[in-house]
Amino acid sequence: SRNVVELHGSMRTASCTQCGHEVSRASLLAAIIESSPGIAELAADASSRPDGDAEASGAEIEELPSCPVCGGILQPDVVMFGDVVRPEVAERARNLVDESDALLVAGTSLVVNTGRRLVHRAVAAGKPVVLFNRGGAAIEPLAFVYVDGGTSESLADLAARLTSNS
Repeated sequence: SRNVVELHGSMRTASCTQCGHEVSRASLLAAIIESSPGIAELAADASSRPDGDAEASGAEIEELPSCPVCGGILQPDVVMFGDVVRPEVAERARNLVDESDALLVAGTSLVVNTGRRLVHRAVAAGKPVVLFNRGGAAIEPLAFVYVDGGTSESLADLAARLTSNS
């Protein structure tokens, strides 16, 4: 689908907390590597943990890159714990649920109310809900279909099956 709302954002970009200027992840990483020689080698050898953190002993970023426009703080464009989903993103998600025939939810346990409300909205409108998540989802019983598995693998498998059946 091309009608996708990344409700909790994505790590592809970061934005300035002061002026809103957006930078790509690649340019942010390039700036970190430039300001902290040796970080790339340490990170390459780091072991990854399930939550996306890396264990890289001795790896320190010497200087965090700042916004090239105003010098402000750059933050990944994801909703952090304690933050709220941007109102325009939440509204776009509600509108998509209203306009769609079904709701596909991928990569969330639906513990947070923002996503949960969208599922309840779809169910109240009689629309089927398909959930893809590894390890369960808080409102799994409301799903028409629930797939317990990794989002990337499961969605790739689904796309391959749909392609081969068409």
